[in-house]
Amino acid sequence: MYSRRATKALRDLPAQAAHDAVLVVAGLAAGDEALWHQAKRVARPRTPMFSARVGIHYRAIFQLRDGVMIVLDVLHRKDFERMVMRA
Repeated sequence: MYSRRATKALRDLPAQAAHDAVLVVAGLAAGDEALWHQAKRVARPRTPMFSARVGIHYRAIFQLRDGVMIVLDVLHRKDFERMVMRA
């Protein structure tokens, strides 16, 4: 499931980055072990979140709730670092 913020982010991304993000999210949702090994838990937020690399410039931020993967946002790497510092 994609949040409104993630849906908007995907529309605003360059086409290739949006394509890559959807493939990464689909792979994670399908249980792709290689992608899960690359996903990292975001250390600071109060609510457990994970980050998955999308190309070299973007990150997909997601949570797992009751067995459902919720994509919260897809953002540029520099914005991800700021988000972690704020959380």
